[in-house]
Formats: sequence, C-alpha cells, structure tokens
Amino acid sequence: MKPQHVYIFTGAGFVFGIFLVIISNVVHEVSALKMIAGAVKAFGVLLILAAVLVASISAYKHRPSFHSLSSTHPVRTFDAKVFRRWRSDGANLLTSEDTQVEDPQYWVVLVTPSGERIEVETVEAVYGECIEESWGEASVRGSWLGSFNRSVELYRKYES
Repeated sequence: MKPQHVYIFTGAGFVFGIFLVIISNVVHEVSALKMIAGAVKAFGVLLILAAVLVASISAYKHRPSFHSLSSTHPVRTFDAKVFRRWRSDGANLLTSEDTQVEDPQYWVVLVTPSGERIEVETVEAVYGECIEESWGEASVRGSWLGSFNRSVELYRKYES
C-alpha cells in the first residue's frame, strides 16, 4: 500500500474515532444508553490510538534516508551526468523496473564535468528524472540527491 493511502485511511480512522467519542458523550446523557455510550467511547479512543500508531509507523518507514536528514553538509548544486541508476530492496540489487518491492531504495551515480563520480541515494520522484546518459543540474547534500533537473543545453554543452 502506498504511503498516501495509509495516511488517508489513518486520517479517516482518526476523524471517525473523534466522532465516536463526541457522539458517545452526547448519548451518555440519555440514562438508558450509558452502557452503550461507554462502549462506543472506548472503541472511539482505541480507533484514535490505532490511527496515530499506524500513521507514526508509516511515517517512520517511508521517511527519507537517515543520513540525508542528519547531514550537516551544505547543499551543493552542480552540473552532472547520470552515469548509472538502480533500485534496491535493501539487500539485493534490482535490475527490472517492473519488479514490485515494498520499500525500495533508489540510487544514482553522477559524474561531474571534471570526472568525479558521486554515488547518492534519492527518492522515487527524483530517480524518475535521472535517465542514464542525461545531463542536468544536481542538488546534493552529503550523499542525498535532493533534485535533478535534466537540461538539453547542458547535454549539448558537454557532449558536443
């Protein structure tokens, strides 16, 4: 399941839980329904706690790489060519883009005009922009590729 779907379902569960707690407080005022109101309130509270727990786990699981968050390196922006790119499931190298993986990691090797090779990790959206042999402007912080903007002008500049 995609992270967006997890957040939608957990958000809906959270809102529904709050709704149940509010309704149970209103129903509690009717003396004949106090026991039912208590059960509805308990269910609502459990639903809220479950939604918060699932959202927290999902946010932790789908966070950017730790080294990108804790990096004290400045952001460097430079011209680069995509030399190689691949996906990994953490242990195995994946060659097929069609292979389904639950939590893939995305890697790119960039080459600067001076010949320096830089291996960086990135997210799926940036990985999609990194077509092998394409030139563009890369923004890197430590070993994290934050963006890659392909450029025909840079391709012409360095390949002609």
